[in-house]
Amino acid sequence: MKRLCGFVTIFVLVTLVVACGGMTPTSVAEDMAKCIQSGDYNKLAENLASDSDADTIQIVRDKQQFVAFLKEKVEKQFAKNGGIVNYRVIGEAVTPDESKAYVRISYWFKNGTSIDEIVPLVKSDGRWKYILQ
Repeated sequence: MKRLCGFVTIFVLVTLVVACGGMTPTSVAEDMAKCIQSGDYNKLAENLASDSDADTIQIVRDKQQFVAFLKEKVEKQFAKNGGIVNYRVIGEAVTPDESKAYVRISYWFKNGTSIDEIVPLVKSDGRWKYILQ
């Protein structure tokens, strides 16, 4: 019985860690790729870093612009290649003070082509978030 209790505790802890986004730059970039692949841009915008001076209206406006930017990018670049078949994180670089990170990710498309992209991230309130550059 003790062994079962220990197993359940470990299972719950692992599930919580996996369920929490923003744990590492790589996991954030992978979540981003999943959202792009599925077309869930609004979910993607939830992890957009906001300027510390921005009010609620500006934050909402920034997220709407981010969603519009992604739709345009996906429609023009990704969709013309037949959509994303697969993606893979190539590597990540984190600044020494751990305030910024850059993740390189490759996307493969249905037409056989691929592209690499560098995803800039910033640590905000202990979580990695996308930044617009």
